[in-house]
Amino acid sequence: MSWGRLARWNYARSFGFVEFDYPPGEAVFIHASVLQHAGIEPCDGVAIEFDTEIHSGKLRVKWAKRLRTWDEPDPEEDAEDDPQQKIAGRIVHVNQAKRFVFVARDDRRGVRIFCRLGDLQRAGVPAVIGTRVLFEVGERDGRPVVVAIEHNDHANS
Repeated sequence: MSWGRLARWNYARSFGFVEFDYPPGEAVFIHASVLQHAGIEPCDGVAIEFDTEIHSGKLRVKWAKRLRTWDEPDPEEDAEDDPQQKIAGRIVHVNQAKRFVFVARDDRRGVRIFCRLGDLQRAGVPAVIGTRVLFEVGERDGRPVVVAIEHNDHANS
């Protein structure tokens, strides 16, 4: 298990590098699919915990988990007593072929939540990157998922 931060992200080619916390200066390849599986939005500086493997003779990240940093809000301070709290965010990834989207939270940089395309369509929300939404988060198979979503007509882009 290692720790580090995302660095040198290439959005066009969907890969980047993670710089190890120790030894400093060393970096390892990471593909966007690893981040998508973990619900992490690829942004430079996001702290992650990760495992590596050797693939085709080169080291790469095979598993990742986002880490909280000192300047992020404590999840315990969230409105846990109101499980139906609506969270403001936007659609950041759409996969029509596999029928899912990812929604990014406005209040936590780098956090993306999985949402089924059917849930989005039933709510009448267009599956367009950048669409402002309000949503509720639940859990399925130990992972956070969108359980309710609506178009945010009052958002100031």
